[in-house]
Amino acid sequence: MFDDLKDVDDREREIFDLPKNFSQESVRVIRLAFIETSQHSHPSVELVHILLGLARESSSPTIEHLLHTETVNLLSLRAALKGLKPRGPGYSLHIILDRPTQALIEKLGKYEDELVEPIDILKELINWQDELVMQLLNKVGFVES
Repeated sequence: MFDDLKDVDDREREIFDLPKNFSQESVRVIRLAFIETSQHSHPSVELVHILLGLARESSSPTIEHLLHTETVNLLSLRAALKGLKPRGPGYSLHIILDRPTQALIEKLGKYEDELVEPIDILKELINWQDELVMQLLNKVGFVES
């Protein structure tokens, strides 16, 4: 059904445990969320890392338009993220999805006949009303409290 997704390596879907209906751009968002998690030395991918992955994914014009405005950019999101605790010494290099992030991906994967694009991830992320995500989006002027 999703023949246009041939460029996305099936190994990547397995590594990130993603449903088959995630577009190439959505797979990149998740990959970038893992990278953000690692760079911040956090033990698990949280919803806020998905937001950072969305901000880094520039191939989606809709996301670029929504997140790359004058007030919202990756640097401002990262600056607002400083409150999360790093893993500290002795951490495991194995990064996992936290429960809310896993639930978000599972919910998006339920609609097997619909391709999941980054805009769908952003909409669901906002609907999720995660406190930290909403604080970050509020701080950078993307949503109002």
